[in-house]
Amino acid sequence: MSSPSLASQLHSILISHLTRHPSLNIPFQHDYAPPNLTGKGKARETNVSSQISSLQQVAEALLAARKILGGIKGDEAAIKLSLALREICEQETGLLALEEAMASSAPSFASGASLVSPLTELSSSELLKRIATKVDIQTYVEDSQFGLFKQSMTLAGEAFVVDIDLETDAMPGNEEDDDISLDGRPSSSAPEDQIRGGIRLSKLTANHVHGDSTGRSDWIAKVLKSRIEQYLSAWNMSSRSSEIANLTATQDSIILLEKEFSDLKILDKLAKADERQQWFPELERVVSELESMVKSSGSYNLADTLFPTIVFAGNASLPVQFCLKPSTSRAPQQEAVVDPWTAADWVLQYVARSSSIAEGVVVRRLWLQNDAGNAKISSWDGSMRVEQLLTRLEGDRAGRTSTFAYASDFVHHLTSEGQQKGYQQRYSMSEPGPIGLIVGQVPVSRSQRDLAGKLDQLHLQIILNSWFISAFAPDALERMSSEPEAFVDEDLSLDSAAVPITVRLGERSMGLSMPLILRDSCPIIVLTLHPTTELPFAHLEGRVEGEESEISSQRLKHVIDTLDVAQPRLNLVSLVDQILSGMREPSTSS
Repeated sequence: MSSPSLASQLHSILISHLTRHPSLNIPFQHDYAPPNLTGKGKARETNVSSQISSLQQVAEALLAARKILGGIKGDEAAIKLSLALREICEQETGLLALEEAMASSAPSFASGASLVSPLTELSSSELLKRIATKVDIQTYVEDSQFGLFKQSMTLAGEAFVVDIDLETDAMPGNEEDDDISLDGRPSSSAPEDQIRGGIRLSKLTANHVHGDSTGRSDWIAKVLKSRIEQYLSAWNMSSRSSEIANLTATQDSIILLEKEFSDLKILDKLAKADERQQWFPELERVVSELESMVKSSGSYNLADTLFPTIVFAGNASLPVQFCLKPSTSRAPQQEAVVDPWTAADWVLQYVARSSSIAEGVVVRRLWLQNDAGNAKISSWDGSMRVEQLLTRLEGDRAGRTSTFAYASDFVHHLTSEGQQKGYQQRYSMSEPGPIGLIVGQVPVSRSQRDLAGKLDQLHLQIILNSWFISAFAPDALERMSSEPEAFVDEDLSLDSAAVPITVRLGERSMGLSMPLILRDSCPIIVLTLHPTTELPFAHLEGRVEGEESEISSQRLKHVIDTLDVAQPRLNLVSLVDQILSGMREPSTSS
């Protein structure tokens, strides 16, 4: 689903306004009017300054739009975009306050709209200085010396210093070219079609200061180096080609770079506000512990962000991420904390994939054995079960409202290995699951044991959710027909090869029961799945009930033991398919 455009957002607001106010008055005489529009003194000066800033942003956006239109191949496409742009500028924006128009269009820019940020036009050194100044980080730029194409820059805060060296490569075939400026662009005397050399990061170091002592901030240096190199790579490509894809890649890298600079300033403010807590060395210590935990476990990976982001092993297309950030729930001088749930030095914060869905992971009420009593359970709704929350979140991600259908089957059509004819897995719930809630933040103390324990418990919940979503995907829902003729006995016969699977959800496990349809018998397979934090992320226990249950149970144990332990068992449909295939082998060989 594409993101709403600026025109569609403005049009929606206009229609809403006309509905509420049929008779048009002068602009700003409606609910969207900015405050203190007719004020005096400082209030009016502030409003005028804000209006001027908004006008400048509109002008910069229009310049960037004209550049995009000029690079589009085909007169017809350019004409259509030009007409739409002119209509927006000349008609609709006059009905709204400029601040509201810019605010309503902000999500479109952040999600990759057609208007590219004017920041993409700045040189690399100018961009770094602009971003640093925006978040109140001091910058010191040293000009190139001895004719070298090198520029040095220093970023400084209250408790950190970052030194950056940028170099411009000479143009291909001319290592002593004098037609290159320090920002890597051809000078005014260079031919128009001359390709400049690329900008590269030659050096970046980061250090922190605490009192009279200093220390290296290797993690901060690694993150900033990665982000700046990503930006320079995209910027070098966009300067050689004005294609929209290259400009968009440059803009995306700028957004990531802005985030890291903003987080660096947040850490700097915390270090200044609470000098007893050495936040820069503390960040290095926590990252070192996380890196050692990643090496010893395959449960999660560590992404290169200033506040480390933990990526859990789960659904590869939609990985679950939590960012470890300093806790700001208590003041630096506060000695006693009333609520122990917020008495933490760090917080694991869920990284939302979209602003339109709930920010958190579905967990069972007793997901933390030791710390469950610290949570405020008085506000929990007992009717909200795990399956209801998971179905609702999956529906929100797909852009539709969904509720769990207890009276329906979720059907998966597949072909088992070694069989010519496919079969169906039909999943249903025998009873409601445990009470669930959505967790967006998890407090963590400075103890490595506490951090590892919370991450492991989160991972177990994510695995349980992965099993449920793979089986009870909204797209697999098959609603029962109201006509009696639709129900026939052949639906569960051997010819149709439909396997009904009943699922039971527990606090820390999942139970399955299904018939094993053979030529001369139909025993029942009972499985219990326990999530684990190591490959293959699932421990299986099983038994067979019915005819020849002892022989069949031994066979089931053999099938479970022979499953590939190097492959993650995160897809319930695939796991059940492997077990059913292994259990059918004796009957097919006889």
